[in-house]
Amino acid sequence: MLNDALQAVAVVGAGGKMGSGISLLLLQEMARLEAELTGTVGKRFRLFLIDANPDALSNLYPYLRTHLTRYAERNIVALRGYFADNEALVSNGEIIQAFVDGAIDSVRCDTDIAKAARATLVFEAIKEEIDSKVQLFKTIASLAKHPIYYLTNTSSIPIHILNERASLNNRIIGFHFYNPPAVQKLVELVIPPQTDPQLIALAQDLGKRLDKHLVKSQDIAGFIGNGHLLREIMYACERVHAMSREYSLAESLYMVNKVTQDFLIRPMGIFQLLDYVGIDICKLICEIMNSFLPEELFQELFQDSLIDEMIADDRLGGQYPDGSQKNGFFAYEGPKRIAIYSPEEQAYVPLDGTHWISACDKLLGSYPGDHASWKHLVNDPERSQKLSRYFQNMEHLSTHQSTLGVSMAQGFLQNSRQIAQLLVSKGVAQSLEDVDTILQMGFFHLYGPNTAILEKTR
Repeated sequence: MLNDALQAVAVVGAGGKMGSGISLLLLQEMARLEAELTGTVGKRFRLFLIDANPDALSNLYPYLRTHLTRYAERNIVALRGYFADNEALVSNGEIIQAFVDGAIDSVRCDTDIAKAARATLVFEAIKEEIDSKVQLFKTIASLAKHPIYYLTNTSSIPIHILNERASLNNRIIGFHFYNPPAVQKLVELVIPPQTDPQLIALAQDLGKRLDKHLVKSQDIAGFIGNGHLLREIMYACERVHAMSREYSLAESLYMVNKVTQDFLIRPMGIFQLLDYVGIDICKLICEIMNSFLPEELFQELFQDSLIDEMIADDRLGGQYPDGSQKNGFFAYEGPKRIAIYSPEEQAYVPLDGTHWISACDKLLGSYPGDHASWKHLVNDPERSQKLSRYFQNMEHLSTHQSTLGVSMAQGFLQNSRQIAQLLVSKGVAQSLEDVDTILQMGFFHLYGPNTAILEKTR
């Protein structure tokens, strides 16, 4: 079934950071499959890449060609087998060139949404707005002359809402890639009630073909990933407000970010992560979650003066088309954070050579024994043992000689556990282990809130 479905695929929103990665993954598999089945590429399979921005579509071609070439180089042994009957292709270079050229020939870029109606599978990766997505699905369905399966990359909108409002007859499923899709091994699979069984089987098969680890989430706003992230952001903002009674907002932001990165040994702190996702995007997701989960008071975050001030000052974060980071809570020079935003001054304050940075570090106190950075531990074969010793030392410090940094870190750990337990109790996640998997694979954490590494800190 999947082989047939992959012969005509569309990605809508293909020029965005998520859509381009999804397009690459699909094109690789479609070209590989056509080569395996027919010994040629670009003859039978079609990938329609749709985006309202023609410039974004133009930028797709060099991106796809570059990464297809790397894919072909890595898989040259298999490709030689697929093209074995083609006597015109002898060298590895000729085979790689034929594969890449054929794959590019199978692509059809367009700004016209009507072209998506020619596909059997439609992947949606447009902005996180319910009305926009519903209108998109309605338009495609009205133009299609055959049944279509829809896979949406939404990270927060309940799939059954999209299904009902667009009248898709249970032919839509949540297939939430993590950023960047071509690198991340995780996909959050969201299956609403009454979903077409063939679509479920197809989505599961596709996940395996794309070498993704599928974690099932219940069809509840925010799912597992944003369900944890947005609640942790709320907690972080609460901590900043509490600390800002004694310290400036810039100092409070700096200390909370440092604790969530360095004391918790994560790849980035919570406010740098907000920059990465996009502050305005996080607010939009929060508004969506609040509309479906009003009892949790998510409006406290998107009405929060700190978030609103950043948006009002046009400090939104997110990435430029080349993947570099835009300024948000921090200012960036390449991948390096060089300054932090001071809402009171409406200006960035340098992080290097600033006396108050040293004062904040002193307030937080020293790291517990056996501390190492995320960068040093991520590929360390002994990281589990080292992390276990580190958190045991943190627990020892908390009961004998606690510091502000240790106290804040333990507060975040406890909050993360409570969020995980809430997600399971609400049925969003099937198990605490699934929450751990999402945080470790989707957010690159070295541990989950429920792993044995943290046993002594509970």
